[in-house]
Amino acid sequence: MGGAVYTVENVCKLIAELADAVVFNVDYSLAPEKPFPNGLNDNYYAVKHVYDHAEAYGIDPEKISVAGDSAGGNYAAAVCLKAKDEGTPKIAMQVLIYPAVTMADVKVEGYEWSEDFYEISEDHKDIIKNGLLSLGKPSKAEKNLFLGAYITNKSDIYNPYVSPMLAKSHAGLPKAILVGAEFDGLRIHTEFYAKQLQESGVDTTCIRYKGMTHAFIDKLGHVPQAEDLCIEIANAIRKL
Repeated sequence: MGGAVYTVENVCKLIAELADAVVFNVDYSLAPEKPFPNGLNDNYYAVKHVYDHAEAYGIDPEKISVAGDSAGGNYAAAVCLKAKDEGTPKIAMQVLIYPAVTMADVKVEGYEWSEDFYEISEDHKDIIKNGLLSLGKPSKAEKNLFLGAYITNKSDIYNPYVSPMLAKSHAGLPKAILVGAEFDGLRIHTEFYAKQLQESGVDTTCIRYKGMTHAFIDKLGHVPQAEDLCIEIANAIRKL
């Protein structure tokens, strides 16, 4: 329900330069004006369009990757699930940067979220526990204003295209890079989803950036970890 293509424009440009690749920065519909599944469909059909018109764009249809951060990570994961279900488009790699892969208090067997999973100094306890860890922390659906704006039917929180963690199977999904930030409530989402993919036989790399918080890739030019992540992504694209 927020953000714009301009937020990640420089990230996309740097990855394009480093990977010598064509990068599409998708401008998708936002809630509450356009709730689920509008944004998902925008992203899915954008990728399908690129795949179907690969020759016109001068790209290799066998090497298409999708990526996103936060809500965009949710969409990238969901696009891969939908592409598997629909049989098209072919996606070679997914890069999920601190993605939200479950909503409200929905979970699967083995998943737990706890502040105890974070090493927090006494000096920083308040800002971390009361701010940085708020994203990803389980909550009742009816108390989550963001979620209420995104879905029109409470039962949608159980839809794998909303909560990719709940997919019946993750087998056969594209190669994956999962990226978490040490002091981000979504880090637990990230690392658990990486485990789900690995256990399903998906070639998965999981990276945790120490000292970082949610949305650190937006700080390209300010924190070196953002540039490092762009290099990691570009190198992975080159190896496809």
